[in-house]
Amino acid sequence: MVHAERQRDVEMPERPLEQVGQFSETKLAYLKKPMPTLRQMETLNMDRVAPILIRIYKEENTLEVWKQNRTGRFALLKSYPICKFSGKLGPKIIQAAI
Repeated sequence: MVHAERQRDVEMPERPLEQVGQFSETKLAYLKKPMPTLRQMETLNMDRVAPILIRIYKEENTLEVWKQNRTGRFALLKSYPICKFSGKLGPKIIQAAI
């Protein structure tokens, strides 16, 4: 049961795992490494559970994710290009039935 002993020494990986024992040492090392977004959040002084704000710009075809940092200010965390969108540019003038 050497593997079981090693399993107790392994810190919980950043990504949740249902059964740690089924993964190889290489995969465990990869899973323990923080994901790029989490590293960026640490660099920007952001807590994982802090509020987010999503802004979408149709004309620029961009979606932005802003997250509150530990000082209470929002900072841009990620920006993603938008491939397609429906509708026209401009304000919404009719409310659709939901």
